[in-house]
Amino acid sequence: MGFEEVVQIFSSIANKLSGMTTGTAHTLAWMGIILIVIVIVYYLVVGLVKVGKAFLNMRVKYLGVFVLLLGLALITIAILI
Repeated sequence: MGFEEVVQIFSSIANKLSGMTTGTAHTLAWMGIILIVIVIVYYLVVGLVKVGKAFLNMRVKYLGVFVLLLGLALITIAILI
């Protein structure tokens, strides 16, 4: 399949999508945005749960190093601001 055939297929799909009514396209766009937001929120929650579990299971030595680095990072951010 050549490049021209691929361009023809994409242009036919674009023509069909541009022929949609404004209300339908608007609704589909919002549905897509909502689905993307749901996925992002899901991964944020899963990530925060994993970070929480890792934080609670840290040894005291590593916890001290983590808190020290976090403090240094916050001081650095405060200086830059």
